[in-house]
Parts: sequence; C-alpha cells; structure tokens
Amino acid sequence: MLTHSLSKILHVAVFVIACLLLRSTSQAQVSAMNIKPFSPTPVALTKQGFGPFPLEGRVEQLIAQTPPGDWKPTGMTRDLYLDLSERIVRLAVEWVDDKGAVIDPVTGEEWNQTTPRFVSSAAVLIHFGRCTEYLDIVCKSMAYCAGRLADGSAHTMAPDFWMRELMTADMCLDGIAPVDLQKAWREDLSKTNCEKVYVGVDPKHGEKLHHLHNWTIYAAGGEALREMANLGPKDRPWVWGREFFDIYMGPQLDHMTDFGMYRDPGDPITYDVTTRLQFTTPLAYGFESKHRQTYVELQRRGSLTALLFTDTDGFIPYGGRSSGFQFQEMMLACIYELEARRYKDSNPQLAGAFKRQARLGAMATRRWLWDMKPWRHIKNGFDPNDHHGIDGYGQYSVYSLLTSSFMGLAALFADDTISEAPTPAELGGYAIELPKAFNKVFALSRGCYVEIDTVADFNHDATGIGRIHFAGTPFEMVLSMPFTHHPKYKFAPGVEHARQPIAIAPTWLVGDKRVSLASFAEDQVTNTTTVHEQSADLVKLTIDYQHTQSPSRIAETLCVSPDKVIIQSQITVDGKAAQGVVYHIPVLVTDGYSKSNVVLEACKLVGEYRGYRWQVTWDADAAKAKLGDDEFANRHAVCRLLQLDFGSSPVKVSIENLGPVK
Repeated sequence: MLTHSLSKILHVAVFVIACLLLRSTSQAQVSAMNIKPFSPTPVALTKQGFGPFPLEGRVEQLIAQTPPGDWKPTGMTRDLYLDLSERIVRLAVEWVDDKGAVIDPVTGEEWNQTTPRFVSSAAVLIHFGRCTEYLDIVCKSMAYCAGRLADGSAHTMAPDFWMRELMTADMCLDGIAPVDLQKAWREDLSKTNCEKVYVGVDPKHGEKLHHLHNWTIYAAGGEALREMANLGPKDRPWVWGREFFDIYMGPQLDHMTDFGMYRDPGDPITYDVTTRLQFTTPLAYGFESKHRQTYVELQRRGSLTALLFTDTDGFIPYGGRSSGFQFQEMMLACIYELEARRYKDSNPQLAGAFKRQARLGAMATRRWLWDMKPWRHIKNGFDPNDHHGIDGYGQYSVYSLLTSSFMGLAALFADDTISEAPTPAELGGYAIELPKAFNKVFALSRGCYVEIDTVADFNHDATGIGRIHFAGTPFEMVLSMPFTHHPKYKFAPGVEHARQPIAIAPTWLVGDKRVSLASFAEDQVTNTTTVHEQSADLVKLTIDYQHTQSPSRIAETLCVSPDKVIIQSQITVDGKAAQGVVYHIPVLVTDGYSKSNVVLEACKLVGEYRGYRWQVTWDADAAKAKLGDDEFANRHAVCRLLQLDFGSSPVKVSIENLGPVK
C-alpha cells in the first residue's frame, strides 16, 4: 500500500516537473523585475579611445551640501509611473482595430512604432495587476506585431524600434498570457531576420556601420533581449541576438563622448538619452557582450552628466529634434531608476538623488498628462488636433505611447526601498559646459536654471540664452526654448514661426547691417566660458563670443541667483563699442490654452501667468523699450518681442521671479 502511494506520488511529481519544463521552454529566460545593478566603480576607457570623465566627482561634491530647510521627499512610489501610464493605455485601447493595430485618433492611420509601444505599455500594467481586462486585446496586438516582423511586412514601419518593446511585453506577459498564444508569437519573433527586416543595418558589415545611428541602437537593444530569451534559430543562419549587438554596437562607440553622451546627427538632447536607454536596458538585465564594460561605464558618465543638466522641477533640456515631449522626462526617469540601484549600497546619498530626480521628472509631466483633457503629449496647451510643436513623426499616438512605454520601464526598474535625497539642481551652485559636442552651457543656482546654446541647430533652436526657469513656476513662463526661423516642426493653424532666430540675446550694427547673436551658426562663431563664482545663492559666468563673419566680440556675463538672473553684455566691433545695440527678450502670450497678462512701463515689464508673476527690468536712462505686436511661436508657446535699445551703452537687464500672485 505504502509502495503504491509512493509510486503514485512519484508519477505525479514527474508529471508536474515535465509540465514545468515544457512551460519553461516557451517562457522568457529573464524576469521582467530581475535587474542586475551596475558596478559603481569608475573604469578607465583609454584603450577604447576615451579620455577621463571631465565631471568626475562633481556630483558627489554637490550633494554633500546641506539641503534647504524646506526640503522634503516627494512621497511617490512606482505607482506614480503606473498611474500616468494607465491613463494613456486605457484610452489607447479604444484605438486598437480588429487586426490588433493601433490607429492614431488624430490622423486616422497606424503610425510606425505605435502598436508595439501600446503592447509593451499595457503588458507592464497587466504585469502589475492593472488593466487585466485588456489581456485579450494586448495579446492580439502582440501577435499582430510579431507576425509582421516574421513576414517582413514591418520593414516600412520603423521595425528597428519594435523588438525591445515586444521583448519587454513578452517578459511581462510570461505566465499570464495563454500558453498557446505566447508560443505562437515567440515562434514569429524567432523568425525575424534582422538584416532583412530592419532599416538601420549594413549586411556587408563594412564602413557603413560607422555611419548608422539611433535606429541601430534601438535594434541592438531589442536583439540583446531576444538573445536572452533564446528567440532565434539555433544554427544562426542569419545575424541576430548577441552577434547583432556585438557587430553593430562596436562602431557606435564612435558617437560617444567623454561625458558619456551619444551624438546623433545635429546633437539632439533627446537622442542622447533615449539611445543610451536602449543599450542600457538589456545590460541591466545582465546581458553579456564584449562591449558590456565599456557601455556600462559610458552610461555611468552620461547619467552623472544628465543629473547635472536636469532642472530642479525635473525637466530635461531643450535641444534639437523631438524636443519638448512628455516622453523625454520619462526616458531619464528610467535611467535614473537604474542609477539609483547602482549606488544603493555604495553611496545612498547619490542613489537617493537619482531616485528623487526620476520621480520629479515624472511629476513634471502631470500638468499636461493628468490635468488636461485630452492629455497633451507635448508641453503646450494647443488642441492635439492642431499638431502644434510636433515633428512630422511625432504623432499623438506615437509619442503618447512612447511616454507610457518608458513609464512602464521606469516602474520595472524602480526600487522603492531607496530613499530620496536632494538633487544637484535643488542644492545648486554650479555651471557646466558641454563643449565641441552639444555646445551648451548650464548655470544653476538653488532655485534657478539657465540653459544657453553657444552654437545652435537652426532647424530647431537659436544661439544664446534659450531657457530661464525658476523652480515651481510654469515651465514656459519666462522662456522654455528659443525660436528658429526655418523650423522642422509644425505649427497650429494661424500661428507663425519667427522670421529670424530669436533667443534672449543682443543684436547690433556692423556698418549698416544688423547682426544677431541668435543667428550665429556653426563655423561662424568661437566661444570661451569663464566661471567666476559658484555657490548655492549665486553662479556667475562670462561667455565670450567671437564672430568669424564680422569683427564682432560679445562678452555676456550672467549672475544667476535663486529668483533673479542679471545679464550684462558688452559688444565691440573692431575693438570699439558697438552701435545700435538692441537686446531681445521674448515675452509670453499663450501656451495655446492659458494666456499671460503683460504690462510695459518705462523701466520694467511685468507679466502674470497661471498664478505666477515675473518681471524684466532695466535702466530707463540707458535703454528705450518697445514691445512688438507681431507674434511668433516655438514648440511650447506664442510670444511677442521685447526690444531694449541701448544704443552704444553696455547692456544690463534683470529677469526676476516675483512668485505666486497674492
């Protein structure tokens, strides 16, 4: 009797084990939550052609300061990411057609990467026990995407971006989706022939590899996750997985800087961050590659650099294409969550700064994603049907679901046992420069953030002061980004772009020709930056510009304090004081939803917007003021131009935060 019972138990045990083994063959080999923290130890990259990290130790020095007396934790958890993502996904479900494709509600068509981004966003929510009633729809969309990769029909739909999204979804749905459905889509994913389906590839593995950019890294990140799940032919009749990553990511090192930043053409800030996130994601899950140590170190540097250029309220800098969208803060949140894990044991203060900055970035998007109906996928108040501020590929569905996709990654990466600590921006007292690549200067006091383009990309920006943001005030109140005269992004009906590049910057006469600092382009200007003082209450620096197209020199000194920026400009032509100096300051009219109220007086302009006030002041004896009637726009807002005519006198202007309306 006992023998019979033991035999029966043994048979049952063998059956259960067999089922588990069978199940495991159809499952991903990596858990969605199984993050492997990176080493916090710096690594020399001399052999790889990189110099020392120029900002080594800078963040650690800043966060050692005593925090402001009113500092307190945000009180947020990963639910912040999930709540925001769920708001997007619950509406996006209504955009899914019978095939499983996501149809843009504004344009009425499927846009490239939209459906995979919906799949990953929804899968993460289901993984965390949310939106479970949508499982059938998500599985249908997943199967649709995997099938299109397998048969190659995705080739015209930016397929390089698909695999990372789908592999994230596969991990999150493992053990939740019906076994037969998951097996079917995994078989389709295994059939994906990268170098036939993807676009950013070079099947000859020649010189072209060095001229590929962000699409290739997106593909490599997805292929690395595919390798970890063993979703490819074992005899490797084509390049996929680890082989793809190793072949394609080696040449991409050409585009990395000593600061750990990635250079896509034109040096857009967005594509530095999003590209680094793609190669970092599989590495965070433990993916092994011959390039692993190099990229882990470059990400360490790039994350510390980014922590210094992110502002107090969590906003990412402007700069180049795909700027101003909500997904930007979320891609940094993903990186910062991983960096918080990196330093959790070795440097809790630094881990806490990364943790806090991640949450602040997500919180910064709530005005547009949570408070507005419908939500805005870009930081303006125009109706989404107006397409205002978006690049041609930045459609409502595409970038709304990219935002929720990154929110999903941030939720997966988050370790809520890490306590927050003050960020460098909150503590203040520093200036950094990104020379040669990106061409930016950032100055941050405790409460004020200034971003300057020393050489702009004129398809999107202008040279000079492009952002002044006081902590806690509306993002676009003073200036969120400059204005280009031939933009590559769209404008709402009836809204005009600037007819000349405009920033907070001077113009002057050279003979009978008016010259503008905002118009200085690459190969027309050289500059040097001198930092005079760096403290929590005052950052003082001077940027000297030399215009190679005229005998002009501009010395612009900024004094950045918590609630005021003082700008002084001295301009010479042939060594003599310039004539006809007129200083330009854009003045907010509207973000497309809210309107400002502005009053111009003899020596000041006072503005009120969304419950806050600011002012611009100058010496009435030194300058005459004119506020133009013409309106012009950037991605975020419509403005008018304040022109301060200083003649041949030195420029001195103050821009001040007056705080909430009382």
